[in-house]
Amino acid sequence: LFEYKIKNKIGSFELNTESFEKANKIFNKYFKFNDFIIDEVNKLNINNKTIGVHYRGTDKNYNHSGEANYITKQEMILIVKDYMENNDIEQIFCCSDEQSFINEIIQLYPNKVIEYKQTRSNNSNNYGLHRHGQNSSDRDRDNLTYSCIIDMLALSKCSTIIKTSSALSSFSKILNPYVKLYTVSAMKHPWFPAAVAER
Repeated sequence: LFEYKIKNKIGSFELNTESFEKANKIFNKYFKFNDFIIDEVNKLNINNKTIGVHYRGTDKNYNHSGEANYITKQEMILIVKDYMENNDIEQIFCCSDEQSFINEIIQLYPNKVIEYKQTRSNNSNNYGLHRHGQNSSDRDRDNLTYSCIIDMLALSKCSTIIKTSSALSSFSKILNPYVKLYTVSAMKHPWFPAAVAER
């Protein structure tokens, strides 16, 4: 990646939307998804009237380093409801590390929610779900990894993404620089891609 940036005279990624297109070109040149990932995303049947919603909870809710603003589940749900009331949306692709958040969205929109079934936290706590893999089998770690990649690619297929602070959902705009990406919690550090989103 470093050699590619030197050869093509690409410096660091600036904090603007043009950097998504630069990163997209690099990603597409060197990476591709395997058939399993592509097939699982295709099964979700995401269309141009699908909104992607990503709520990153667990340890992010207890992050006191000043990384980003804390958003509660109820605040996020109010934002989703407002968007649904004011836009022509047929379905919601909902992803989160907290099962309780997805359950509440399903209760609100029982016939409109799409999710990729996976291991999630059953409660909000100060323990990131990604740490679950540290003491798990290779198979469990692989499943966690696949689930994250599938969520990320699926979000990139949506017409719009509404997200809290997270690199995963921010990376979706590298996969598809044309998706509308709105963050509801401002990133306080100059980190690409998480610090570049419409607010």
